[in-house]
Amino acid sequence: MLIRMRRQSGLSLIELMIAMAIGLLLLGAAAAIGLNSLSGSRDGLRSIVLQQELQSVMTIVTRELRRAGYNALSTDDPSDTSRQFRKIWFDAPATGGSNDYTCAVFRYDRAVIPLGGAAPTGAGVVVAGEVTGFHFVQTDTGTPSRSNRLFLLTAAPDIGVSDCDGNGWEALNDPERLKITRFTIVPSTITPSASAVNLVQSVTVTLTGQAGNGPESRTLTETVQLRNLPVPQ
Repeated sequence: MLIRMRRQSGLSLIELMIAMAIGLLLLGAAAAIGLNSLSGSRDGLRSIVLQQELQSVMTIVTRELRRAGYNALSTDDPSDTSRQFRKIWFDAPATGGSNDYTCAVFRYDRAVIPLGGAAPTGAGVVVAGEVTGFHFVQTDTGTPSRSNRLFLLTAAPDIGVSDCDGNGWEALNDPERLKITRFTIVPSTITPSASAVNLVQSVTVTLTGQAGNGPESRTLTETVQLRNLPVPQ
């Protein structure tokens, strides 16, 4: 019986190398698409976190400013400085304009009078814990550095605080997570016909922040109505 030997056919070395090259190109393209998608998701998440953290700081600022000048007894006693809540100080002008500031100090009565009830002890009297404010530090060479931080006055030493130079300030942000690059307060005043002094009816707050570990930056601007109309000092 005659047996015929068949020649085995397959890919040549050149064909195999071409196939491998095409496969590597396809794998590289797929990897690039995957990396771009991952990078986009990461940047999107970082942007969301930045927006949330910046909004949290802005909420604290606007909430406190809205209370400026509140007196549980409704009116101040002009003859007694310890019974005067309707005062607000603006300090440390920003470099961008003549009417924008990086520091504000004010007061508000923390006493709450229940509906139909009597005023609690201490209502209408200013104490150190009712003096608060905000202070932005952009550049600081001290150790530890206070650069790119926004501070809230939480422990005023006394009721005489009228600027941002003393102690008792607490940072609202950590620059490693949220770096604040700009903070300004622009007051808007009115002079009622029955009053001889200006009254602050609103302030416009601008807050710019940058993610501590990325280039993303956001700016928030809000105008806060000061219903208690504090008097600028």
